[in-house]
Amino acid sequence: MTTTSNERRQEQQDAFLAAFAKTGIISRASEESGVIFTQHHRWMKDDEAYVARFGKLKRQTAVLAAETRKPPGPAMGTRQ
Repeated sequence: MTTTSNERRQEQQDAFLAAFAKTGIISRASEESGVIFTQHHRWMKDDEAYVARFGKLKRQTAVLAAETRKPPGPAMGTRQ
């Protein structure tokens, strides 16, 4: 069974988005997925479905990051 170019592109996009979900950083997602980051930018210009998937994932990642951030502690030199 041969893989079509659309299937290959979908696999690459899925790999990149999965890596981005873990890291939240495009350059790290590129390293982990093996997809050159310039390819991500091409998809962002040329593939509306990818733009929608990435946008949704980016919003979810931002929400998770905000929820998991540590609240600030007391200022240095103060006692509780």
